[in-house]
Amino acid sequence: MRREQWIAVAATLGLSIPFALLAVVAAAWATENLTGLATAMSTAPAWNWPLLARAAWERGPELLAMLIGQGLLLLILFLARGTLLAENPDH
Repeated sequence: MRREQWIAVAATLGLSIPFALLAVVAAAWATENLTGLATAMSTAPAWNWPLLARAAWERGPELLAMLIGQGLLLLILFLARGTLLAENPDH
């Protein structure tokens, strides 16, 4: 394999393994504390829908920025792939 492929595999595993372990720990914790969580959720006060809607509306610019960033990343990937295919048509 080429060096870039090894780096990509190592980076993917380096990111995925810690987050997978974190998910397993979180699932185990939630399982152990399910009774307490259910009690806390059932005794929680009623939702304040206008306040929740206002908080969500305030997050709109952040959501828009994330979507624009993802779109730019996809555009860069498509442009880079086109350049790579033009340079090396065998792949």
